[in-house]
Amino acid sequence: RILPGAIGKNVMKDRLWIFTPGRYYAAQNSIAGFTAQPQEVQNKPFFVKGTSQLTNKNRLDVGYNYRTGYYWPENASLYTNNDPRTWRRWNQNENTLNGNFTSVLSNSTVLTVRAGFMRHNRAGEFPNSNGLTGQQDMATSMRCCGWITLQGAQWRRGTRANGALSHYVDNFFGGSHQVKIGFESDFNQNGRDSIWPEDMFMQTFNGAPYRVQLYNTPSIGAT
Repeated sequence: RILPGAIGKNVMKDRLWIFTPGRYYAAQNSIAGFTAQPQEVQNKPFFVKGTSQLTNKNRLDVGYNYRTGYYWPENASLYTNNDPRTWRRWNQNENTLNGNFTSVLSNSTVLTVRAGFMRHNRAGEFPNSNGLTGQQDMATSMRCCGWITLQGAQWRRGTRANGALSHYVDNFFGGSHQVKIGFESDFNQNGRDSIWPEDMFMQTFNGAPYRVQLYNTPSIGAT
């Protein structure tokens, strides 16, 4: 199911324009081996952009994008089909802000500066587990009884900026040339908060107790 929409308006004649599209997307996917229910997917992006002609020679564009949605169950497979307590729900949202400034300094010189910021968050949860530690059978890979995989937030952040000064030169070294000088900066960071239920991972083999792995969580990492 897709429900799109958009609104555009000239707020100030020859000076300010705003454009806002939106969309609602929902689907139910069939996953091979997962017969308990269809996998639910929902995605709701929203975008707004404003353009301002500040002066006859200066223009500013600003855009903001927001998107939210979820997958349920995200880990739908043959191995989680038999026990809803092992189903994981992924919630996600993303924010992006971009700006672009252009200035005509002279008939032959143009300055352009761009900047942007992005933040993307994902979080996993097991709504049906009741906090129970789950199990996985190493002979069949079947999962049961509760939450057996990592739960926690994942995030990604980034900033980017660049600019350029362009100058057009006529009759230079036998021809016409565009001389450009600029800069660029790009910084990205990724992180994840990892948590295991009861700090352990329980395994069976053909239904018989087999192995227990112990952990010391939460562990927080970033790169």
